[in-house]
Amino acid sequence: MKRGWRLLRPPPGHRAMSARAAPGADGDTARIAAVIGVTGPPGAPGRTFVAMNLAATLSQLDATVLVDADPMLGTIGTQLDLDPERSLWFLAHEALLRPLDQGLVERHLQASGSLDVLTGLEDPGETGSCTPELVGAVLAVLRRTHGFVVVDLGALLGSFAAAVARQCDGLLWTMVATEIGAVAFDRTLRGRAAAEAAGTAARWEAIVCNRHGSSALPHAVGDLEASYGLPVLGRIPADPAAARQGDMRHRPAVLGSRLGRPFGELAARIGATAPTADRGSDEGWSRRMVTPTAATLAPRP
Repeated sequence: MKRGWRLLRPPPGHRAMSARAAPGADGDTARIAAVIGVTGPPGAPGRTFVAMNLAATLSQLDATVLVDADPMLGTIGTQLDLDPERSLWFLAHEALLRPLDQGLVERHLQASGSLDVLTGLEDPGETGSCTPELVGAVLAVLRRTHGFVVVDLGALLGSFAAAVARQCDGLLWTMVATEIGAVAFDRTLRGRAAAEAAGTAARWEAIVCNRHGSSALPHAVGDLEASYGLPVLGRIPADPAAARQGDMRHRPAVLGSRLGRPFGELAARIGATAPTADRGSDEGWSRRMVTPTAATLAPRP
């Protein structure tokens, strides 16, 4: 039997975001969660790493579920040593035989400590009956049972990932602020700028710099915010030892490591400012993505 985990204390300086209440049909209030999609450019900027550890940290603030919706390489179930037959893929097949309701969704949720998890596709690229519409229906159920829904989107390659991303309230872009990482990020964001012009972008977008350290470009945060009009919500340092311990123990690396503080600060910023699904405006997220003005981030002399 797995031993549950919890952070010993709330993240430093956190301010929890209460799930915004919406009137129910019977006059009661229903939870409406913030659905946060985590993505990034192709390569390995650490999308799943950020999604998993952010979700684990947010679970200390409110009920949180982590959804693996990466159509190409869903690895969350393997990393957390969860049952592969309780997953989004198997849920989709069951939904062909019975209504997709809260009971069906909860039957496929698994607990990893204080975090609920819906693992991903069994085979890379084999979405089959797991359509974006089905994922949207699952997210609609989870919105009303959790305070936060964190979705690992993978890289936004292909129509499946893009369609699921459009069903998120916001996108958290994971990137590594090196020269190669900056080029990959810039090329990806140019495509997203075109998508925004077509009305397909999320309601808010922000950046987290992963594996941030001495190899990061000088003035990286300021350049990112100036070039793309997106706020940088966090800088996560590289911690190979914590990552190895997390893999060995099948739990998020943030537990019991120095990563607790940067992920706590990231969770606090999201919890304090991320608009929820029924919010009428995006006040507080005035810096939206604009067409990049710089081809790449370059080191300053």
